[in-house]
Amino acid sequence: MGLLSDPKNRVKFIVFVSRHCNKLCFLTYLVGLAWFIALAYAPMNEKTYFSENALLPGLVDSEYSLQRAAERFYDDAKDESKKHPRTIPIDWISNEMTRLGLDTYVQNYSFSYPLNIFKQQTFTGRNVYGILRARRASNTESVVMSLPLRPPESILNKNHAGLALMLSMAKYMRAHTYWSKDIIFLVTEHEGIGIQAWLDSYHNTRASTFINGSDLLGRGGSIQAAVNLDIEDSNIDHFDLLLEGLNGQLPNLDLINTIVRLCRKEGIVPTIHNIAQHYNLESYEGFEQSLQTMLLMMWSQLSGSASGNHGLFHRYHIEAVTMMGVKEKRGRNNHGFYTMGRVMEGLFRSLNNLMERFHQSFFFYLLPSTERYVSIGMYMPPFGLLVVGCLIKAIELWASYQSSQPTVEGEETDDAVAGGDSRDQDDKKQSLSRGLLSIAPVTIISTMFGMVAYYGAEFFIATASPFKMSPGEGLLYGGVAVFITAMFYPRLLSRADKDASLGPNWKVLKSMTLIMEGLVLFSTSLMNISLATLLAVTMVPVTVWIQPTKSKLLRFLQAIPLLLIAPMTLTIIATVVNTYTKNPYININSLVKDSYDEVQNVLLVGAVENQLLGNWTWGLMTLIVLPNWLMFWGLLWTGHTSLE
Repeated sequence: MGLLSDPKNRVKFIVFVSRHCNKLCFLTYLVGLAWFIALAYAPMNEKTYFSENALLPGLVDSEYSLQRAAERFYDDAKDESKKHPRTIPIDWISNEMTRLGLDTYVQNYSFSYPLNIFKQQTFTGRNVYGILRARRASNTESVVMSLPLRPPESILNKNHAGLALMLSMAKYMRAHTYWSKDIIFLVTEHEGIGIQAWLDSYHNTRASTFINGSDLLGRGGSIQAAVNLDIEDSNIDHFDLLLEGLNGQLPNLDLINTIVRLCRKEGIVPTIHNIAQHYNLESYEGFEQSLQTMLLMMWSQLSGSASGNHGLFHRYHIEAVTMMGVKEKRGRNNHGFYTMGRVMEGLFRSLNNLMERFHQSFFFYLLPSTERYVSIGMYMPPFGLLVVGCLIKAIELWASYQSSQPTVEGEETDDAVAGGDSRDQDDKKQSLSRGLLSIAPVTIISTMFGMVAYYGAEFFIATASPFKMSPGEGLLYGGVAVFITAMFYPRLLSRADKDASLGPNWKVLKSMTLIMEGLVLFSTSLMNISLATLLAVTMVPVTVWIQPTKSKLLRFLQAIPLLLIAPMTLTIIATVVNTYTKNPYININSLVKDSYDEVQNVLLVGAVENQLLGNWTWGLMTLIVLPNWLMFWGLLWTGHTSLE
């Protein structure tokens, strides 16, 4: 701080930055990008460890042996589901939980979709849950085992195996008396909507005005942790861990470490995004696989959507994870209910040992493999280097603008005195017009277009029906219309400002816009590092590089990369890449068609989750990132009027 507080040193610093600005921006970006990628290499990250010693995973002998009971539950669940093609067998599940000795309750809830998608039509659903009361404590704490059950008509995994495992675990746990926490077995309908209705009622809150759950007739203690099951079949190849929660939140790393340790003990391979840990992490193949795992985790996290029902627990400070049992067609492993049950037993007995909430280990991290981690202290320095170019360029532009002013406040020159009052007034008028007020029109108009994009979603969806379009198509075409319209606003400003001296000063405009970009990226990184990194990698080099010019050809050449980093363009490109990676296409027509459908789905889900579940990504991209980009667009097409 002494460097900037001393006036002499501050001048030297500004002169150094101004002289080497482009080199510094280029160097910091390349070093930051290379450093961030290198974090996936084993010597650059750390091995996971337990911060909470009370978990004591694997120190007890597993006793679960109810695999035959689980198989009977599995067959019965499939038979009952056939009787309810459009719903889930709530009554049968409730009866089974009651028969096993649990305090069983059913919750009714109703919900409607925002943005008038189904014309305010109300839907209903039911959740069922059973509570195994702790016999060795005063029922002040609890842990949850949950699963989403789906009807036969659903295209998703029906989760019958998960239900069978849950019921067999309830039967096993009921026969033992060492539980010091209430154990809640929860079965929900309608994916995240059902779990949100239950959580709202459990905590006497209402996170969404579109979901109304009935009061719960029974409660356990304060929920410490939750495990969400999603198991494809009675025999699985491995457990895939889904970590990403709403708005990029992650569970405490100790919970992940516990699951990984217990899976290793029982012989089940734990994976992240279906990628197991390489046997030699320091080899090139090991680094490549670790980098792929870390990038896939970031890719899943950046949308802000939860990768499973566990993601909705995080907002209540409940550490939760989804364990997805994956069955591969050519899998070498074949683990049945016996092995899965022993993992669940060990996990809940470890959670039963907790003396307090998870708090000691990391909440902000990236995982290059199941047993290696990159903490916030490791990834923030390279991220800072990625973004610091914005601030370096902003300082250089502001210093250049200040040095170009004819007079400095508090000083009088001989020319100003000799020129009289008229010269002084002209200088003040010119200084004011090229000051902060000169960028107000660009800032206000850009913000207004962002508000139109955010609040116009309901209008775009409403106008889709008369044109026989789906809600997703209406939202896509409406967003494209706003985007194209916004691109022409610099033309209106250039016509309105007949006097070029009254137009925006490009140095002030770019300096303030770069500072805003840096603040947005640093703020976003504190919650969702993946989204912030994607925006930084794509936007920073372009926004630092562009500047107004009188040459129309150079302006058009700069406009091309600037268009490629626009929020709408980035969404489309990311969707095409995601569609291709899921299923590599040979026919380009099939790729275009599927990508078109996926773009509609991404935009619609983002707008709906924003109001239904509280996903911030839609608001961030429309209200903040889009106006920031439009200010750069305005800089390119209006800033040349202030060139000397």
